[in-house]
Amino acid sequence: MNILRWRGKFSGAMPLAGLMAIAMVMAMALSCGGAAEFADGESAETQAASAPAPATAATAAPASAMTDDRAGAAGADPAGVAVEIEQAAVAQSAAAAPTPAPAASSATNGPGAAPPAPAQQSGRQRIVEARLTLEVERIDPAAQQVANAATQRGGWVESTQLFGEGGYRSATVSIRAPAERLDETMDALRALGRTLDESSSATDVTDRLIDNDARLKAWRTQEERLITLLENATTVEDIIEVEKRIAEVRADIEQVAATQRSLANRVAASLITVHLQLPGRFAADPPNGSLSLFAADPDSIADAIARRVTGMNGYIGQRSEYRQDRSRVIELAAYVPSGDLAALMDYAGGLGEVRDRQFHSVGTPPADAAPNARLSITVSANVEVGASLQLETADPVAAAAAIRAQAESGGGFTESYRESMEDDALQVRMELAVKPAELRGLLDYAATLGEPTYSELTIAGQQSAAAAPNARLTVSVAPPTGFPWLLFAGILAGSVALSLAITAGVVWLLSARSRAYARRIGLTAGDDGADAKSE
Repeated sequence: MNILRWRGKFSGAMPLAGLMAIAMVMAMALSCGGAAEFADGESAETQAASAPAPATAATAAPASAMTDDRAGAAGADPAGVAVEIEQAAVAQSAAAAPTPAPAASSATNGPGAAPPAPAQQSGRQRIVEARLTLEVERIDPAAQQVANAATQRGGWVESTQLFGEGGYRSATVSIRAPAERLDETMDALRALGRTLDESSSATDVTDRLIDNDARLKAWRTQEERLITLLENATTVEDIIEVEKRIAEVRADIEQVAATQRSLANRVAASLITVHLQLPGRFAADPPNGSLSLFAADPDSIADAIARRVTGMNGYIGQRSEYRQDRSRVIELAAYVPSGDLAALMDYAGGLGEVRDRQFHSVGTPPADAAPNARLSITVSANVEVGASLQLETADPVAAAAAIRAQAESGGGFTESYRESMEDDALQVRMELAVKPAELRGLLDYAATLGEPTYSELTIAGQQSAAAAPNARLTVSVAPPTGFPWLLFAGILAGSVALSLAITAGVVWLLSARSRAYARRIGLTAGDDGADAKSE
């Protein structure tokens, strides 16, 4: 009886034991096949490093076998099988033992292909970055030599930045060099000048590379199983769901693969940032300066400076003249030998009132006699002479022409002239440049041509000995307006008419009220008489 009872219990468990035995046989077959493929694709050292892998595969195989059996048994529900496959793949990726990065390869197979593995550095994968500051005699040739040091050793230039000019020029060049030739590249760079500063840093990314490689294997396994599930799908809903999951898995594969390629490239090619600067003594940098003067006659001062520059074997590179407010301004750019710059500044400063003086020199000036030292000179008139005149005359054009002729006869000239119609009358506006000594006489002459309605004369500062036409006269000529009698008469008549109308209205209103009151009184008296008769 006991035997029969135990037999009944074991009879229900025998099918389950059979399924477990079949699963174990399939797992051993898969693990043996995976180990054989792994051994064919990698070296003996890599096999030794990944020895725990067969046990991991054996652990994950039962889940895979059970999933395949369930997929065959439940073909009408591919979506449910997809969940089980995803769970099995996640369990497989969690149980996978870390393996070293694969061997380096220069070929890739699409976005999801395995990235090239970085070069080994004593068994570890490191991103090395170096920084170097060099003192060189010339910036531009040195920057080109830095680029050549990278390209000649299989590297490339990432960026080049040049700053300043002359003795203040500098550069920053970022290059990539093969990791195995980093020391050789650094030696070549040190030979370009005097090393002022040097540093380097290394970041170990071995664990990140191994982790990314394991993630890629897990994602690709899941992708393959989803593709198999897609082939067995029978409904449109199942196909859409599985394709959506495949797209998500492939996006994860591409993201991890891109990170893996970036890390591998940074390990394979080290970054070197080179800063280039000139020595403390800039032998090729000439001095420069600036000078601002106030003088009575800017023209004569500028001419005197130009003659002195020519006597120093220099030249005037630029001369500009303009007016600022009512003052005349002249700007010069003079070039002389470096040794004569200070003497020129002293000479020019003695010709007027110095308002600003600056001198820039770094190190010993060049010994050559080339006129390469620049002096910027600004000469402004310290005389403010000007006048304004508003004139009324019957013929504005003729009066304006007479004023212009008088100004030009005294050595002046017309700066601007404009005719315009305002209030149905022709008006003339013009600006004249005349000698300061002629300004008052010109105002008196213009007053004889009409009726001045406004006049102003301003004279400030030192008078110019050369009597240059640097005084400005602004003239406005218009026909006489006179008093508007017609308009005044119209306004007065309208006011009187309005007053009479208001008065008449008030009188009519009062009379109407009086009549109404009288009628009311009469009616009341009549009613009283009628009452008396009736009594």
